[in-house]
Amino acid sequence: MKRSPGVRPTSEDVVTTTISRPFPSSASRELTLGDSSRGAFRRVDRVPQRLDVVRFVVGDREIPVAWDLAVELRDRCMRADDPFAREVAARMRAVGATRPVTLSREQLAALLAVLVRWEVEAETGRLLQLAITDELD
Repeated sequence: MKRSPGVRPTSEDVVTTTISRPFPSSASRELTLGDSSRGAFRRVDRVPQRLDVVRFVVGDREIPVAWDLAVELRDRCMRADDPFAREVAARMRAVGATRPVTLSREQLAALLAVLVRWEVEAETGRLLQLAITDELD
């Protein structure tokens, strides 16, 4: 359905996105989106697994952290009183999942304090916590 310029789509309109360079099938997973009440479904490819994580550089290692956990960690860093923790949140937002997050020693210490206060149970969170502890000792 074509609309005049400047007219916003309504909830009845269907918005589609075209990906000009699809991911190789081995690097993507299939996801079906749609509204079953209207019978409108379409198949889209999810992002490759490498974009499902945020990587942190700790010493000479890169520690991958699941995307959902990283988002919660970023939010907790944004709410922290420590200005270095808020810098960590800003760095995480700046790089997203495309590049590893590189932090100063002060930022690593602030991130460690947030992790300890949170008492994170996820394995990737514990691995990040241990790696930072080893690096700062």
